[in-house]
Amino acid sequence: MAQRLESLEQLGTLLRQLRRATGKPLRVVAELAGINPGTLLKWEQGAHWPQVNKLDQLLRWYGETVSIGWPDATGKGEK
Repeated sequence: MAQRLESLEQLGTLLRQLRRATGKPLRVVAELAGINPGTLLKWEQGAHWPQVNKLDQLLRWYGETVSIGWPDATGKGEK
């Protein structure tokens, strides 16, 4: 079952944990995802939402599936 994430910070934390678990440096993982290392760093810090296609590619490489609960107008995640 996919992990459910409800914030950009949760996604960033997950991406950082997954990368560290591989033992690969940020530069190498960014190259595999087709992005620059600065972009991946911003994703891991929860500073920017990733492009969906790049996020999908990265998560597939990690062998991970996530479900993202986008906030609605009330600021609460989708239920």
